Amino acid sequence: MRALWRLGRVYIATGACEDAGLMARHEQHSGVTLVAALYVNAGHEQEFEQFETHAARIMSRYGGHIDRRVRCTSTDSTQPYEIHVVAFPDESALARYRSDGELASLGELRSRAIRATTVWRGVELPEFKGS
Repeated sequence: MRALWRLGRVYIATGACEDAGLMARHEQHSGVTLVAALYVNAGHEQEFEQFETHAARIMSRYGGHIDRRVRCTSTDSTQPYEIHVVAFPDESALARYRSDGELASLGELRSRAIRATTVWRGVELPEFKGS
């Protein structure tokens, strides 16, 4: 069984993809799209902002950017603090970002601010007709 979640124009497959050919065709044209659920340590929201500001600057060196940032309004600690939709032009750009030395040097700040992150890969799809 496959479940799809829509966030803006990004769909995240939470189960097996029944049409891998469709997904592969979209990935060839869409680069890399990630959706990240970020869980912040209570009382460390300012450090989270600092880390994300630095990470976004580093990301831009590799053509990456945060397409969408959504603050979750729930006070339930099992829910994420923010959801990010992140895009890179290709796998190589994502790999270079992840191995960036300056990003690695922010590890302690990240650990203080973020207690958990869940990341899904998605693909851009066209808008529904009439939307």
